Amino acid sequence: MSFTWIPIYSEIARKVLGFENRQDELLTLVGQLSSKGMKVISLNDRDSSGKFVPLSEIDPFTFFASFNRTSSITARQAILAEIKSAWNLSAPVPDDFDGVPLANPQNSWSFGYLANRDPNDVQILWRVAREGIAADWKTFDHTLFNETLAIHKMGVGKLTTGLFCLNPKGFLPCEKQTQSYIKQKGILLESKTAEGYHSWLKQIVAISDDNFVQLSLDAYKSSRETRSGSGVKYWWLNANPKVWDLRAAPVGSIQFYTSRNEGGNKRKKFKYFSKVRPGDMLIGYIASPDKEIVALCEITKALYGPPGQEKIEFKKIEAFANPLKWDELQDIQELAQCEPILNNQGSLFSVTSDEFDVIRTLLDKRIDDIQCTQIAPYTKDDALEGLFMAPGQLDTTLSRLKRKKALILQGPPGVGKTFIARRLAFTLMGLKDNSRVAMVQFHPSYGYEDFVQGFRPFRGGLERRDGIFYQFAQRAIKDPDRDWFFIIDEINRGNLAKVFGELLMLIESDKRGSAHAIPLTYSDGPEETFFLPSNIHFIGTMNTADRSLAMVDYALRRRFAFVNLEPEIDSPSFVVLLKGHGATDDLISKIRKRLGNLNEVIEKERDLGQGFLIGHSYFCPQKGQSLNENWYREVIEGEIQPLLEEYFDSRERVDQLVTELLAE
Repeated sequence: MSFTWIPIYSEIARKVLGFENRQDELLTLVGQLSSKGMKVISLNDRDSSGKFVPLSEIDPFTFFASFNRTSSITARQAILAEIKSAWNLSAPVPDDFDGVPLANPQNSWSFGYLANRDPNDVQILWRVAREGIAADWKTFDHTLFNETLAIHKMGVGKLTTGLFCLNPKGFLPCEKQTQSYIKQKGILLESKTAEGYHSWLKQIVAISDDNFVQLSLDAYKSSRETRSGSGVKYWWLNANPKVWDLRAAPVGSIQFYTSRNEGGNKRKKFKYFSKVRPGDMLIGYIASPDKEIVALCEITKALYGPPGQEKIEFKKIEAFANPLKWDELQDIQELAQCEPILNNQGSLFSVTSDEFDVIRTLLDKRIDDIQCTQIAPYTKDDALEGLFMAPGQLDTTLSRLKRKKALILQGPPGVGKTFIARRLAFTLMGLKDNSRVAMVQFHPSYGYEDFVQGFRPFRGGLERRDGIFYQFAQRAIKDPDRDWFFIIDEINRGNLAKVFGELLMLIESDKRGSAHAIPLTYSDGPEETFFLPSNIHFIGTMNTADRSLAMVDYALRRRFAFVNLEPEIDSPSFVVLLKGHGATDDLISKIRKRLGNLNEVIEKERDLGQGFLIGHSYFCPQKGQSLNENWYREVIEGEIQPLLEEYFDSRERVDQLVTELLAE
C-alpha cells in the first residue's frame, strides 16, 4: 500500500512543535543520529569570518530534511525508527515514501549560514510550521508566506515541499518536478509568491482534485517516464586529464568536446554525438591515471559546427570535492551492465536513467560524508599534552621530518611511537585535520600491489587497481598548498624493496615533483608516469625489539631520518598522568622503581640491550580507568610477563623477574 509515510510524518510534525523553545534537544537528537553513521543534516554553522561553529538553532523543516535527503529507503527507515524510539511515537515506520520529494543533500537547511542569517529567520520558520499544520493552501497567511521566501536559502519549491511534509493533505510541493508535470496540463506558476502559489493550486484543483499526495507521486512517475522516454537522456564523457582537465574548469563554465580526435578521425561511439540534445545530463569522468567522476554537466548545444569540426557544448553545473573512484563503481551490482563500466574504451557513452540514479545516489552519499566540521588549530603545546617528550626533543623531531620529509620513529615496545606519529603530523599542519593523514601497518605478506598498484581478478579477467598509497598521493597532488602525512606502522615488518618498488628513489626530498616522474611497474606505457609531490611526508614506526625482522634495507635507511624513543618513566608528565587517574604516591614509586630496575637488567643482558627496554605506555591507563594494586598486578601478569617470556629462554628467570615486580 502506498503513502504509509503519512501517519509518522504527521505525528512527527505535531511532536516537533513542542521543541521550539528546546531546539538544543532537537540538535542533540540529530547529532546522535549522525554519530550512528546516519546521513543527516550537517550541524556545523559558519560565522562571518568563515570559521565553522556548532549550529545552535534549528526549525521543523530543517529537522524533516534529516530523513528526506537520501534516496535510500532503508536509510530513511532507519532514521525514522530511531526518532520513533526516542519520542515513543505510535505510528509505524513506513514501507514507502511515495510522493515525497527529496531534499537537496547540499542545501538541506531552510536558512543560511550564520553570516547570512537574520536573527528572526528561524523564528519565522517556526511560525510558518505552526501555520502550515493548522491551515492549508486556501487559508495560509500570504504575508507570512512571502516573508518566509525572503529568507536566505529559501525558495517556493523548498518552502512548499516542507509544508507538504508537515501537512500532505493541505499543500502540494511546487518544486521543479511537480511544476513540469503540472505544466503539461497547461497550468503555469505565474509568480514565485504566495499569490502565485495560491493561483497555481486553485487552477490545479479546478481541473483535478486536492489529492496532493497522489499528484506529487504522479509528478515523480511522469519525470521518470520522461527521462526514460523521449525526454532527458544521460551520458558519460571520458576526459583525458593530460589533454583537458575537466576538474579544473569552474562551475558554470561552458565547455566543448569535438566529435573527432586530433587526427580528424571519428571518435569511438561517434553515433552518440548526434543523439545529444540540450537539457541532457552528462557525467564528467577523468580517465587514467585519476579514474574518477569529478563533475556533472548539462548539454547546452547539440552537435554543431562545420563538417569535420563538429562539437557538442555543455555547462559544468556541479563539481565533486570527493570524487567517485572507478574501483568503487565496478563493485556496484546495479552498474554491472553499464556501458562505460563494461568497456571504457571511447569518449562518449550512453547511461540509462536508472544507472544515472545509482551514480547520483553514490555521489550524494559522498557529499554527505564531507562534514563541514571545524578543524581545530593544533600547536606544539597540544602535541606535548600527555606526551612524555621534552620540548627540545619535539623540536628536533619536527625539524628532521620537515627537512627530510621522511622520518622513522624507532624504539622498544611501549614508548608511544604510533601515538606520537599523528601528533607530529598535526603539529606541522597547525591543524588537527585527520583528512590529510593516512595510516597503514606493514606485515610480511604486504606487497607492491597493495601499496602502489596491481592487478586483481574482475569479471573473469584481471583489472588494474590502485593501492592505498597511490590513491593517497593523488589526493595530495590535487592539494599542493597543504601538507599531507602517510604513517607506516611497523615499517620494518614488510619487505620494503618489494612494497616500495621504484618509489624508493622518489621518497627523497630532492626527487619530488613532476620533473622526476617515472613509469610504474604496471603503467600502460612510458607516457603514463607517477611522481611524489613535495607536500607528502612519511612517518614510519619501528619496533627495535622484534627479533623476527631483518635489518631495514640500507637503500631505504638513507632516505629516512631517524629518531630514537626511550621509556619516559622519570618524566614529570608521566607522574601527573598516573595521579590524575587516582594512583597513590606509593604505587607511582613502585612503578617507576621496579620498571627502572627491570630495564637495567634487560639493558645489561647480552642478547637484549637498549632496544628491548619496556616502555611507559604499558602503564598509561585508559580514559576513566582507576589505578590501584589490582590494576598494577593485571598489567604485570597480562602484558609484561608475556613479553619477558619472549625475551628470556629460562622460565625460572622470568618467574624471578615477575616475582620482583609483584613483591609487596
